[in-house]
Amino acid sequence: MDLKLKDRVVLVTGGSTGIGAAISEEFAKEGSKLVVAFHSAHRLEETQKMLSRFKELYGTEGIAVQGDAGMEEDAIRMFDEAEKAFGGVDVLVNNAGYLNKTPFLNITYDEWCGSLHNNATGMLLMTREFAKRRIAQNKPGKIVNTLSKVAITSKSKNRVCYTTTKDVELGLTRQTVVDLAEHNIVANGICVGLVKTNLNADDPLMAEKEARTPYKTSIRPEEIAKIAVFLASSESSAIAGAAIDASQGMLLGF
Repeated sequence: MDLKLKDRVVLVTGGSTGIGAAISEEFAKEGSKLVVAFHSAHRLEETQKMLSRFKELYGTEGIAVQGDAGMEEDAIRMFDEAEKAFGGVDVLVNNAGYLNKTPFLNITYDEWCGSLHNNATGMLLMTREFAKRRIAQNKPGKIVNTLSKVAITSKSKNRVCYTTTKDVELGLTRQTVVDLAEHNIVANGICVGLVKTNLNADDPLMAEKEARTPYKTSIRPEEIAKIAVFLASSESSAIAGAAIDASQGMLLGF
């Protein structure tokens, strides 16, 4: 299926590792131009190597942009750099996030604020800046948000910061459509389940976690990436404000 994403400019936050890297590559396969945003400065060389590999494999152009999506000036700069390189951003993928595992009674004020900053605030600032620019240009825009199954239901303890911020992100996804549909801004979220990435492949509890899933296995990042690419395309025009269940059945109570 031709998703008509060739030469579309896609900004992916947290786009150099894990699910984000898989999403970046899937867009590269579609011929999209990439703006890969990453938080830690030490990831610059690795991100540039990834983009060079994409260009060699798929002929895709891309730039790497370091910044903190939860800082207003950084969010603005990411879009400024995208405009300098490619003229603007057609698709925003809010994938950056942070998982805090502190037990409920031990959570500090700074940890709470940090989780909001890294997750919900970053998504808000990136979404707002994207929408402002698309509306000013009188152009439609597609937003794909990486959420989590915990935004719907969770049985995992020591996830109060993460679960709460993912709930906020789900609300933001829906409210984006409520407020911005008149400007042809579309937002959808993907509620992911247990995904095995390079970031958690060595987790000694991975086998135990997989055993608790309906199909006794984990999800590949590429599977999530394919959903993201579809949601960014015109083929998904019937879907807006949705929380796509990509939990491999875990929302059924497993």
